[in-house]
Amino acid sequence: NLLYLILNSESNEELKKYAQEITETESQVFSQFKEVNATYNEIGKNNFLSLKKEQIENFRDIQSVVDNFTETTTTIVKNTEEALSPNASLQKKQQLRVENGSIFLERTKKYQSLLEKISLLNSSLAKDMGDANEMGASAYRNVRGVLWVGYFVSVVIVFVITTLLVQRIATPIIMIESLANKFAEGDLT
Repeated sequence: NLLYLILNSESNEELKKYAQEITETESQVFSQFKEVNATYNEIGKNNFLSLKKEQIENFRDIQSVVDNFTETTTTIVKNTEEALSPNASLQKKQQLRVENGSIFLERTKKYQSLLEKISLLNSSLAKDMGDANEMGASAYRNVRGVLWVGYFVSVVIVFVITTLLVQRIATPIIMIESLANKFAEGDLT
């Protein structure tokens, strides 16, 4: 929209105002793109999550389109400044406006392509994140199952060991009690 306003600027003041706004907007987009790029690089370093070939290609395509935006903006601003100069002939003004119009249409197509690529990348990453989330949930269920089995096995082992220890300790005590009762009854044999 700002580019369209630049194309239809009636004065150098309007042109400078819109050129400044578009420069600030592009600067914000580039800084956000750098953050996304850093995130992608970080993802690439992690072994648990890797980008697919198509995702990397989409990301590189997006990067090339974003890089091209500044170049086309500069060209349109330069052409509009030249068209607004008092020394420009009417024919030159028309020629520059036609050239700006074709650049604008080309950029609009690239912008639409950019939006499609971002949408594809977003849906692909959302699917991958959903898959990763499902894998995490599955791992959680598996670990929980293993822990319950381990708990049950440890209870059984403790029960068996306790029973054996009780028998090992109780049997001699029962024998001594039996001997003590016989001795109390007077049987000294």
